[in-house]
Amino acid sequence: MSKEEIGLIASDAASGNVDAKYLYANYLASTNPKGTPEGEAMRAEAATAGHPSAEYDMCLTESLSHEPPSMSSCLLAALDGNPNAQAWMGLALSAGMFGLKEDASAALGWYRMAAFQGDTIALSTVGDQYSSGTGVQKDDALAIHYWERAASQDNAPALRQLGRAYALGWGVPVDLEKSKSYFTRASDFGDGPSQYYLGLVYRVTGNFQSAYVMQTLALKTVDAGEIRDGVVKQRIELQSMLSPEQVRKSVKIAKGWRKKTPKPAPFIGGTDFIKRLQRELNKRGFSAGDEDGIAGSATVRAYRQYADVLHVPNAPFDRPAIYYVAYRLNLYGKVQPSPPSTPAPVVASQEVPSPPAPDVSDKQAPKSDLVSTGSGFVVDHNGHVVTNAHVAKGCSSIGIIDQQGNKLAAKTIKVSEFSDLALLQSDGLKDSASVAFRGGDPVKLGESVVVFGFPLTGTLSDHGNLTVGNLAALSGLRDDPGMLQISAPVQPGNSGGPVLDSHGRLMGVVVAKLNAIAVANVTDDIPQNVNFAIKSSVLENFLQASAIEYETDGQAAKELPITDLASLAQRVTVRIECHGPS
Repeated sequence: MSKEEIGLIASDAASGNVDAKYLYANYLASTNPKGTPEGEAMRAEAATAGHPSAEYDMCLTESLSHEPPSMSSCLLAALDGNPNAQAWMGLALSAGMFGLKEDASAALGWYRMAAFQGDTIALSTVGDQYSSGTGVQKDDALAIHYWERAASQDNAPALRQLGRAYALGWGVPVDLEKSKSYFTRASDFGDGPSQYYLGLVYRVTGNFQSAYVMQTLALKTVDAGEIRDGVVKQRIELQSMLSPEQVRKSVKIAKGWRKKTPKPAPFIGGTDFIKRLQRELNKRGFSAGDEDGIAGSATVRAYRQYADVLHVPNAPFDRPAIYYVAYRLNLYGKVQPSPPSTPAPVVASQEVPSPPAPDVSDKQAPKSDLVSTGSGFVVDHNGHVVTNAHVAKGCSSIGIIDQQGNKLAAKTIKVSEFSDLALLQSDGLKDSASVAFRGGDPVKLGESVVVFGFPLTGTLSDHGNLTVGNLAALSGLRDDPGMLQISAPVQPGNSGGPVLDSHGRLMGVVVAKLNAIAVANVTDDIPQNVNFAIKSSVLENFLQASAIEYETDGQAAKELPITDLASLAQRVTVRIECHGPS
């Protein structure tokens, strides 16, 4: 960057521009590897404002440099959708690092979230866990699926595992040619174990000289351990099968071998980052495609067209260029942003054009225009309520209507747009009944579920509405690991309401229903009751990041009659009202 550009970035950073703060913090770090107080302060402010890479930087600093180590920044970054932080949480939980208790199942949950966004290491690791049955039921087919996705990005460990799968028949027919192909690709990238395994395949197929070449290469790249012992043994045995001239030629070939460089991994700044990028590019007339958080060819093309306008020709879709473009697009606004405009309605929340709300007391919502309504539920005895981020976003004030019809004022404590969760607090709900979480009891396909909420305000009951159904799938759209699919009917206004199991424990948070009209236009068929909920485990992480204590009932005594479930759900669920400017 030129001095003029650096000066402009510094000026914008001083005025509060979040993207500029992160960019200038990186510039200061490049001029002083030990860091500067000004740069670190700017990075911290950018992290607080939700910049994904700033959050991850803080995550690494706290987990690696603090004594005792802290994972609070990592948890916040992971909840905000940063795939690097999600993978880091998975690593910490799988190994019991940084003060966290070892938990293979919880680690898999974080790895799957990172894998869902395309993180190569997470894809390979999820495949390993399914292959070994670590923290999950063993499933060779799923292991192959994740390894293949990682291998498409030249991930050497995944290529190695696929080579072993085809050599040993793990979920696929034995095919030594395919095995050799995968081992060869991984070996070309300098993966020592793959060079050893490729040598074994060459030996089995009778190519002893090539086998000796690979074992000679492996001797330089494999660390001490079982595989290295195998390498030494193989070289001794193979040497006795070759002539001295063949041995000399093999050693010469090994000396001339050069490691290949894998293709660069695609940039994954997180779904929220890509959505913001797509939205701002589309606003400026650059066709970035659907604002879905997936960086497809249309998004990359639009990004490069805009970069050309900024005189950044052939800009790579990667750091640091992408953050300069993000700064010019002003993706994250200012550190203290003004209230955003009302969001477009989401299918399970309800827009309500209505007269201004009446004047109320200081425990009630202030007079303002009612923009939309949703549902929420109480999670502790301190008046904390959970709902969806899209229900609470863009409100000048938020009101809560309890089961007695009281209108209570509420304040927003935390919002995670990536997880679509929001935490509210109302003093009027202190000591109210709160929901119990299911905890570590695994959910099972086909389980009965009930949904409670306040759909179609002004049309259906003011006291709430109960629907019943089943757990239809253990993941959401595009196999989103943070979601559940439920068959219980959902209507506008149900967003943010609880999904309870047959024991009355929280399984999830209602978030959306499939757009039946859009699907019908594509498939000529209208889907019935295809609805989605955020998993309670995602919500638990969200609450832990906010230091909220909640009740867990992992071993419920018995199933409850539907009438008791209805009564329980009604006690803990409230209506959320989003008010705009009066």
